Amino acid sequence: MKLNYKLVSLLHLSATTAMCAVIWIVQLAHYPSFEYIDAARFPLFEVFHQEAITIIVLPLMLLEITTYGLLYQRGQREIGFLISGLIILVLWLSTFLIQTPIHQQLQSGFNTELIAELIKTNWIRTIGWSLRFLFILRLSLRN
Repeated sequence: MKLNYKLVSLLHLSATTAMCAVIWIVQLAHYPSFEYIDAARFPLFEVFHQEAITIIVLPLMLLEITTYGLLYQRGQREIGFLISGLIILVLWLSTFLIQTPIHQQLQSGFNTELIAELIKTNWIRTIGWSLRFLFILRLSLRN
């Protein structure tokens, strides 16, 4: 079966664009709204948040990394593409080594310090997906 390079490139750009949009909404609206959740209901809210956001972002993250791998395998080696691959690694590490553990701690209850840490450390992902979007958009416009 022949790989449809244009379709894979479009899927890759779409996944990255969607993640960039999601992360900016999370950074500027969703995470700051945690401060307004009733402390007694916060653990239930946190579980809901993790389950709901996973349904949205996990398929996009998997599509993004899968299409990156397919494009790399096909021979995509432009410097911006390679840098964007390193950014994927940083995004995944940040998600699973920094933000996910904070969310797990927040399941124990409302904690303003942890919420502030979540917002602060999420800038890693916000900047990362923004840079990825710019790199991949530029490459898409050139091809």
